[in-house]
Amino acid sequence: MVGRSLRGRATNGPFNWLQDLDSKAKSLPRANSWLQPYGPFMLARYPNLRPLPVLGNVRSQITSESDERTATQLFAEWELRIAGNPQTASCLARLVF
Repeated sequence: MVGRSLRGRATNGPFNWLQDLDSKAKSLPRANSWLQPYGPFMLARYPNLRPLPVLGNVRSQITSESDERTATQLFAEWELRIAGNPQTASCLARLVF
């Protein structure tokens, strides 16, 4: 099977999109908020992309801490849903880490 990289070049095997994304994520700019430009997957996998509060701004600090707590709670809830789904058990058992 011939895959394609994000650059459009043919590869000799299946395209490992996650490995490619891991490589690119190192150079992406930090998000300005939890809502954009990246989705929850990106902010969960790459904490270095998470937004930071404005230094010296108390409201920004409070908002940032609240956003971080909310995101952590949502991630935990979805992990429980995934782990508790009977159909995911067989899929998760076959994953290679």
